[in-house]
Amino acid sequence: MSLRKRFIFSTVFTVLLIVLMMSYVLTTLNRLQTYNEQYGTQMIELSQLETSLLQEQSLWTSLGEQMSQSTLTQLERIRTKNTDTFMTLKQTYLIPDFAIHLERATMKYERIETDVETAEAGGIAARIQAAKLEGVLNDVNTLLLKNGTFYEALQAEAASETKRLLLVSVLLTVFVIVALSLYNFFFARSITQPLKRNVEVAEAIAAGRLITLPDSTRRDEIGRLERAMREMTKSLQTVIGSIRVTSMKVNDMTETAAAENESVVSTTSNITNAVDEMANGAQSIATELQETLESVGIMATSFETSLNQTKQTTEQTTEMTREVAAGIETLTDQEAILERSSVRNASLVDRMDDFARKTEEIEKMAKLVEDVAAQTNLLALNAAIEAARAGEAGRGFAVVASEVKKLAEESNVATRSIFGVVQTIRDEVVHLTDIVEESSREQTAQLKAFELTKQAFNRIHDRTDHVASFVGTIEREMVASSTEVTNVLKRVEEVSGVTEELAAGNEEVAASMKEQQASFDQIFTLMQELEGQAAALASQVQHFEEQ
Repeated sequence: MSLRKRFIFSTVFTVLLIVLMMSYVLTTLNRLQTYNEQYGTQMIELSQLETSLLQEQSLWTSLGEQMSQSTLTQLERIRTKNTDTFMTLKQTYLIPDFAIHLERATMKYERIETDVETAEAGGIAARIQAAKLEGVLNDVNTLLLKNGTFYEALQAEAASETKRLLLVSVLLTVFVIVALSLYNFFFARSITQPLKRNVEVAEAIAAGRLITLPDSTRRDEIGRLERAMREMTKSLQTVIGSIRVTSMKVNDMTETAAAENESVVSTTSNITNAVDEMANGAQSIATELQETLESVGIMATSFETSLNQTKQTTEQTTEMTREVAAGIETLTDQEAILERSSVRNASLVDRMDDFARKTEEIEKMAKLVEDVAAQTNLLALNAAIEAARAGEAGRGFAVVASEVKKLAEESNVATRSIFGVVQTIRDEVVHLTDIVEESSREQTAQLKAFELTKQAFNRIHDRTDHVASFVGTIEREMVASSTEVTNVLKRVEEVSGVTEELAAGNEEVAASMKEQQASFDQIFTLMQELEGQAAALASQVQHFEEQ
């Protein structure tokens, strides 16, 4: 745990202890205050009830001496108030041991209430009512005295609880102070002791003694500091060891370099002769490269022409592929339209069949009407015969029979007309059904033709895609080849330029070899100075001792 987290934990723990202690004190005080308020309020209610009962007794006594309407009104108000008070106390009374006195007083008061109407007449009955209230007052007074005794005991208990709470608060405070003091002591000690060890290590390093600290297992900032000091000491030991080894190597290298410098001087003369020969060879190579450059330029022009032709072929193939795809899309749309039309024709055939069945039903109903008309005509004839037999009395009935006969004949004529219309409709339906079925067969044939055409277009589209892919591959290869030719041309030009520069550079190299000879002499002098500095550095490193 880091120092910051430990400090935060200490602060939070302290605040939490203080909050818990204050919560305990406040909760206890609140509980005591609540008890005092509840029992004190009940004492006040009992005292007010006693006063009200005394007022009621006084009013009954006054009523027994002299009848008065105002006294009756006041008495009624006080009795209602006392009854409500008894009911409230009976429901909210807090001391079960004393509740029997309250119940006894309530029962007596309820029995007194049954004689109120007689007592309100005044005289001796009112004085008797006042005497009965004396028993209620005795019970209320007894209850008030016992409540007072209980309240005094409660106050004594509250005082004792307050003293105990004060003692607990003091003990908790002392405990918190002692605990925090111990925690802060060990916390400060866990910081100061590692710091002292690190200061001792730093002073030892300054004095030239490389002391290595033991590995720390702490996870806080102090642990990180100790591990950093330990790593720093190891790094210093490594660096100082490297400096010692390096100084020794520098001495060896300077001695070796002095010997090598003599052989380098003899080698430079041989290099000068070789450079002259290289200059002559470079000039001939430059001439041959110029001829190669012209041949590569002609080949690059041919590749450029072939590449343009390949691009045109690719564009034409792509356009043909788009047109074939558009044709396939058009065929697909036409095929969908024909399929929808075929579905509509099938639906139309079904509806025509339904319509034919409806015409058959109409024909059946017309047949039924025709039969009814025939029966009606027969009944009208029979009615006319019966009316003729009846003579004058059946004349009105004969008129009705005549009208019914006319109606039957008209129904018969209408029925024949319906039969004619239904037959015409049936013929037309059959004709239309034949036409629609023929159209459906033609659409089915067209759908098959469209499917074959679509398959042919798909094959053409696949072939054009294959051709386009092949042409695209050729184009990419041509582009790559053209790029390679261009790169070859550039490289030949670069090589030609480099060859010419090499010829000129060889001449410069021959001139600079003499200057290098002088430089080698200066290097030998500098290496002697480096040897002296390495010896001085080795003497300074001897100041540090590893422990």
